[in-house]
Amino acid sequence: MVRPTLGHEGDPKWGYYGFEKSPKRKKVVVIGGGPAGMQAAIVAAQKGHKVTLFEKKAHLGGQLATAAKGPFGDDEFTRLINFQGYMCRKSGVTVKLKTEAKAANIGRPDAIILASGSIAAPPAIPGIGQKFVVKAHDVLDGKVKPGKKVVVLGGGGVGVSVAQFLLVKGGFSTSIVDEGKKLGRDINPSYVWRYMKKLKEGNVNMLTSCKVKEIKGKKVVVVNPDGKEIAVPADTVVIATMKSNKELEAVLKGITPNVRVIGDAESPRRAHNAIMEGYRAGMDVDIETVAIEIPLEKRFGILAQITRATHFAWREAATNLAPNVKPYDFVKLFWEITARDTAKGYLRQLDPAKPLPRQIAQSLVWSSVAMGEDAKLVLGKDDNEAFVIHDGCPWFEWHERLKLLEEDQPGCDAWFIKTVEHINQKFGTNVKIETLKSLPNGDDTCTRRIWVEKK
Repeated sequence: MVRPTLGHEGDPKWGYYGFEKSPKRKKVVVIGGGPAGMQAAIVAAQKGHKVTLFEKKAHLGGQLATAAKGPFGDDEFTRLINFQGYMCRKSGVTVKLKTEAKAANIGRPDAIILASGSIAAPPAIPGIGQKFVVKAHDVLDGKVKPGKKVVVLGGGGVGVSVAQFLLVKGGFSTSIVDEGKKLGRDINPSYVWRYMKKLKEGNVNMLTSCKVKEIKGKKVVVVNPDGKEIAVPADTVVIATMKSNKELEAVLKGITPNVRVIGDAESPRRAHNAIMEGYRAGMDVDIETVAIEIPLEKRFGILAQITRATHFAWREAATNLAPNVKPYDFVKLFWEITARDTAKGYLRQLDPAKPLPRQIAQSLVWSSVAMGEDAKLVLGKDDNEAFVIHDGCPWFEWHERLKLLEEDQPGCDAWFIKTVEHINQKFGTNVKIETLKSLPNGDDTCTRRIWVEKK
């Protein structure tokens, strides 16, 4: 974990015997003094760049400093923090502690490395905003004193560390809730077995494959794999799920296109990932990045064209591999599968308590416009009727150019019909859809009616 050059000793650019100085000395800003940020700063400085590291806390180490407060040998992390801090000083890195990096105080550097770590990610459940719901790091850092009954939400390395911390402190009844089958999936396999052994010996209640439903009163309601609700008593609820913290990225790219996001700021993982990414980021400071601005509308257009080209490429491949299968059978199955996944996306934004035809039509229009199609929503005689009208469609143009018009409308119909069917299956509704006009049939539009029949 500590030596990223392992296996690269013979490659000069990895600097095992020292780095050659870069031909152009750059101003480099590193944001975050955890293992990733310190490693990046060290390597960049060793290559001759002028490096400034910003850390908003009064000490270096980031989350590794918090992890070092855990029991059962976790204090060994302090050695790594101290070593990296020493190497920062030795390499000439300017370290600014108790200084939060902002656009106003970092100047105009040539390159920025964002290593701002991760932050707590509370689940979006009822009751999550109550005062006795706290963050894992505040418990480990001693900022919060938990009550006797503690429920930890999240069974990754952070959650396991909290449970062990409380176990050693003594006097706590601790439960861990996690949706996975096993706890500690992000912990080194060489260590995790002994951590699990300690938790079992300490009678920690490990609720795996369970989903948190809500925090109701002084209880956490979880749903077990059988669908049964369990109310777990809690004086304190600890959030131990994490998400990347890279809110500054967009702002920083307004200062320089040379912005690199590393470590937990990119994605919460283990320390060795952070150190390796930091090392590579420091090595890559020499690389010049040129910003290419593409308007959002044009990006959608490019993506839509790629999607259509991919569809026809797969169609050709499938018909070549299975010449006995009718091309339309492949096309129909393709669109039915696509409809299943489309419906999954729509279901997140549909409200079954409200009339569905208009909502479905709106979702269909949004999807069509995103794919470069000229689509619009026309309201029917009431909330239970709506029309989706395509005045122009690139799919039709592709089919026409490739002489595949016989499968154009049937393929589209399969997608529309199956999408609505999946929505009906989920909500137990009876929404219907029919094609009234079709460009492949020579009509001036593709018009589809979506409605619910009145009983």
